[in-house]
Amino acid sequence: MGLYLRAGVLNSIGPLSIDGRMVESVPEVRQLVYQYFCNHFRHQVHFRPDISNLVFRSLSELDGAELTKPFLLDEIKLAVWDYDSYKCPGPDGINIGFFKDFWDLIKIDLLNFFSDFHRHGVLAKGLNSTFIALIPKVDSPQKVSDFRPIALVSSIYKILSKVLANRLRSIIGNVVSEAQSAFIKGRQILDGILIANEVVDDVKRKGKDLLLFKVDFEKAYDSVEWSYLNEVMSKMNFPNLWRSWIMECITTASASVLVNGCLADEFRFERGLRQGDPLSPFLFLLAAGGLNVLMSAMVSNGSFTPYTMGAQNSVAISHLQFADDTLLVGVKSWTNVRALRAVLILFERISGLKVNFHKSMLFGVNVNDSWLHEAASVMRWWKCKNLSIGGRLILLKSVLSSIPVYFLSFIKAPSGGRLRFGDGIGSPWWQAVNQVYLFLVGSLVGDGSLVRYFRRLYDLAEDKNISVAAMCVAGWGSNGEGWKWRRRLYAWEEELVGQCVGVLSNIVFQDGVSDRLPTKDNLLKRGVLEDNQTLCSATCDKREDINHLFFQCNVYGKLWQLVSKWLGGEFVCHGFLREHAVQFRDLGGDSKGSRVLSTIIWISVLWVIWKDRNVKIFQSVLVAVDTLLEKVKLQTYWWLKSYYKLFDFAYSFWRLNPLCCIQAIV
Repeated sequence: MGLYLRAGVLNSIGPLSIDGRMVESVPEVRQLVYQYFCNHFRHQVHFRPDISNLVFRSLSELDGAELTKPFLLDEIKLAVWDYDSYKCPGPDGINIGFFKDFWDLIKIDLLNFFSDFHRHGVLAKGLNSTFIALIPKVDSPQKVSDFRPIALVSSIYKILSKVLANRLRSIIGNVVSEAQSAFIKGRQILDGILIANEVVDDVKRKGKDLLLFKVDFEKAYDSVEWSYLNEVMSKMNFPNLWRSWIMECITTASASVLVNGCLADEFRFERGLRQGDPLSPFLFLLAAGGLNVLMSAMVSNGSFTPYTMGAQNSVAISHLQFADDTLLVGVKSWTNVRALRAVLILFERISGLKVNFHKSMLFGVNVNDSWLHEAASVMRWWKCKNLSIGGRLILLKSVLSSIPVYFLSFIKAPSGGRLRFGDGIGSPWWQAVNQVYLFLVGSLVGDGSLVRYFRRLYDLAEDKNISVAAMCVAGWGSNGEGWKWRRRLYAWEEELVGQCVGVLSNIVFQDGVSDRLPTKDNLLKRGVLEDNQTLCSATCDKREDINHLFFQCNVYGKLWQLVSKWLGGEFVCHGFLREHAVQFRDLGGDSKGSRVLSTIIWISVLWVIWKDRNVKIFQSVLVAVDTLLEKVKLQTYWWLKSYYKLFDFAYSFWRLNPLCCIQAIV
């Protein structure tokens, strides 16, 4: 009893510090803990680079069938007997010993639960509830972050998770690299440690230089992004049924934190893997596999030089993984230092696993201390926003696309050829650069400033400090003025793009479209939204139905006025779909060709409005009406260019003289 009381005192949560003040009262401590974990497990909204170009190992169909075969009573019993009978229970208050003692009575009910989960893949409400126990990581903890959260899951879920974990354990060695030595059948965690020891001995014996970087992931299990994990399983060819089971297990979880035996308010997980869930270690191995793939890509394209040993240097070692610990290994060079930093930042953006560069450690063998300290400084302070252009290229191109441009990180790029390495307006590197470089003076193009590629200099008269981003909205970059196009579209590609216009036209003019388009009014009718959630997203205090959104809204009504003025006409906006369409068609003239062109422009306006409405709702981004007009001009330009082979005007001419272009092809 004395030991039990002593443990309780040591693990109790006392006053905690927040923003420089101490919180002592029980309700305040409980609220502080609740708020901390709500924020801690909240999904971080940011741009996540695509991993479609990364090459993962693929699961065989036979292994996939093993994962999704019907559950058997024997494997359920094996999972139950794998547990200690008297481990701390979860929210249901039942420990595993209960299932062992009454196995003959409840085994059929348990099998029925597993069969139902196999068919439907849905967990009953409350079954995935969790208690989080806080275990101090340091003596006399003063902050919530000084505690380690341990998940106490319900007994039924624990058995289900154990069965799934046992299945995953049996095949995970087929998709996880040999560099990973933890939790995999037939491998020992000491394997990686012994290999690292052999590498160091070989370096010392041969007098070579070696860099070792021990990676410390900040809150590793808690930071894994679910969308990334699901995408990794998809790339590894895990069956859809299995992926749906896993996503059900991790995305439906909720938790309450135990504060000195009392529960704080419940919250829902939005990311992360629960420590205490039998599945979590194996799912983390899949997530950590992304770093293995990135490092392998860096080595294969020459961006990172591993340490080689053995006969004729046939064995190359670039990284070793031990569950959530990773050791990166390479020769001494500034190229390797920059490449390591870049790949770790990229892995963070992809997976959510953030590297704590202050706790991570850089070691050197036969490396001068001053050089090592300078390298450690680079590793610690090289923030993504401060990357050189070459560094960004390493981050985004060299790893994902295997393009060997790593030399730009340590050799000054010559005048010319810099922007041409970019990946278009959508790339994060370009998004960062185009907000900074002034359009007039930025030396991003080989032949000098961008202004040499932009003939309409009078457009710059109003704002000589305009940025690249703003000029892109105004049309720079289209039809050969800003880009050197690699080739024209093939005929089948032009036809495919042109068909999009017909598809949109059919959608808009089909009977009953107003009953299918998910406006807020329709979502209310379907029971998705409440009555107080149906106001127009453009903040005009009217209910959002199809007619109001596209034709009656004050904000988007201004867009129609600007479009009609751009086309050189006056247009009284009708408030209903079909009447508005007919009225706008006639704006272009009486001929069939001009009416078709007007319809294409009309549909493009609807498309821009709908996309802007969605951006307002889901991203809370407000876009000026003038910017929407420029989007309409650009959208119609590309649609007309794909729809009419004779439409061969420069975008600059179309933007300023749309009627001349229309009359020329009608």
